[in-house]
Amino acid sequence: MKCGGHAGPFFSILATALLLSACLVIASVAACAPRLTAPAADVAAGAVGGTGYRFLRWKQGLAVMIWYDFRGDSGSSSTSSGGGLGAPSTYTIHGYAESEDGDRFEWEAETSDGETFLIKGDTVLRLGTAAGGRGVTSLKLSDLDWDGTAEVLFTYNFESGIYHSRIGMYAPAYDQERTYEAQTAYLGDVALVKDALTHVMVKAVAPDDETSTLRYGETLGLLVIDQGEDEVELELHVAEGLPDDLLHNLLSISTLPELEPDTSVDSHRGIHFTFDHTIAEQAVAEVAPGPVEGAPSWAAQPAHVQFSFVGYALPTRFPAPRLIVYPVARFEEVNEGAAATVADLRRLLADEPASPETISFLPPFSSSQVMRARVAYVSFREGTGVRFLTQYATPDRPINNQEVFYAFQGLTDDGVTAVSAILPISHTLLPEDPTGYEGNLDALAEDFDAYVSDIEQQLDARDASTFTPDLSLLDAMIQSLEVDRPWMSDLSAPPGE
Repeated sequence: MKCGGHAGPFFSILATALLLSACLVIASVAACAPRLTAPAADVAAGAVGGTGYRFLRWKQGLAVMIWYDFRGDSGSSSTSSGGGLGAPSTYTIHGYAESEDGDRFEWEAETSDGETFLIKGDTVLRLGTAAGGRGVTSLKLSDLDWDGTAEVLFTYNFESGIYHSRIGMYAPAYDQERTYEAQTAYLGDVALVKDALTHVMVKAVAPDDETSTLRYGETLGLLVIDQGEDEVELELHVAEGLPDDLLHNLLSISTLPELEPDTSVDSHRGIHFTFDHTIAEQAVAEVAPGPVEGAPSWAAQPAHVQFSFVGYALPTRFPAPRLIVYPVARFEEVNEGAAATVADLRRLLADEPASPETISFLPPFSSSQVMRARVAYVSFREGTGVRFLTQYATPDRPINNQEVFYAFQGLTDDGVTAVSAILPISHTLLPEDPTGYEGNLDALAEDFDAYVSDIEQQLDARDASTFTPDLSLLDAMIQSLEVDRPWMSDLSAPPGE
C-alpha cells in the first residue's frame, strides 16, 4: 500500500488492500492504462469522543479507515487503473477531513498487496498478516482502559499450518511504535462487537450460505487491557459456560506453528518454485490473457502464467514484482520483435559474456535499459538464464531504489518456454528515488555512461546480503524453478490459430 497526506496533530490511515500490485505513475515509463471509475464503496462516518473517523469498504475486499483527532466534515473518492506490462489493476483512494474551525488535511492511499497497515506520521505498522488467509477481518475503535485515548482493536486470520484467527491492538497511549497481540487464538473465524465505548466482545462467526454473509455465533469473551508493572497486555477474558466445542478451539498462540521460513508455490500447471519468507509472504498465480486490443504491436504478449507476490519486501516499487512464464512460439506469433529477442537471448546464454552490452528482455519495456550490474548465469531445472540488476528509464535519470530491479531472462533447454522475473531491490548505496540524487543533473546527462559504469562497479562490489531482498535468496528462488511442458496445454491460442 502506498499512502500520502498532510495533517495537523494526528491522523491515521488503515487500509486493507486487495490482492493487487501498485502501478506507480512514472514520467519515463508509460505503463498505466487510462483511469477508470472504481466500484462504489459502502461508507460509514462518525465520532468517538473528540475524534472522528471515516470507514470505506468495497465488496471486492478493500477497506480503508481514516481516524483523525477532531470532529468535522470528511469525504473521499476513488479511481482504478489497469496495470502496465502485465501487472494487475490498482485502486487509488483520495480523501479529506476538515475540522469545524477550518483545519484540513488531504490523504491518498494506493493498494499494493493483501495486507493491512496503520500509518501515523512517519510510522507504518502492519496489522497482523494475510498469509494464507484474509488478513484483518474486523476492526473497532474503543477506550478499554478509560484513559480518554482511543485504541484500535482488530481481528485477523491467516494460515501457519493451521488456519486460525488472532486479536490485536494499537494503543498509542502506551506505545506508538508497535501493536499488541492477545495470547489466545481461535481455530476459526471471529469478529469484534462493541456494546459500549469501553466494552468489546469477541464472537465466533460462520458463513451463512443462504444470505452469503457472516453470521454471529457465541460470544467467546471480553477484551481487557492488563497494565502490569513492566508490560501492557491485551487479554481475552473467556466467557463462562462456553460450549466445549468452542472452548477447545481457543488455544494459546505459543502452541501454534509459526509461518514457515520457506514458502512453496505450485500453480497446478507443472510450474513450481520455492522462496524464502523474507522475500514475500505468498505468491498468487493467474493466467494472463493474450494480446490486448488496441495495444501497440511492440507490447503484444500471448496468454501466459504470471505469479504476483503478496507482502513483497519492497511493497511500493515500479515495476511490480512478478515471475512470468511464456510460451515462446506463441510469443513469436503475436509479437514481431519477440523472435529476435529470443534469438539474442539464446546467443547470450550460449556465449555467456561477462559484460554484455545489452540483454534482450521480455516483456518489452517502452524505455531504455540503462544499467546491467551483477551479471551472472543461473541454471534452473532443465533450463538456464541470465540474472542482472537493471533500470529502465531515459538516459539522464539517476539509478534509484524506486526503479532498480533484479531481472532474470531464461529459456528451458528445449527452447519451448521463456521465463522472466522482475523483482524490485534496494541498496543503501542508491538514493531512495530520483529526487534524492545529490549530484548535478546536467553533468549527469552529459556523462551518463561514466556515471552508470561507476554505479555498476559499486553494486558489483557489494555483498549479496546487503541488498533488500538478499540477492542470494532471489537466486535460490530462480534455481528452484521447475517448468513441465504441459503447463501451456490449455492457454488460449493467438488469433488465427
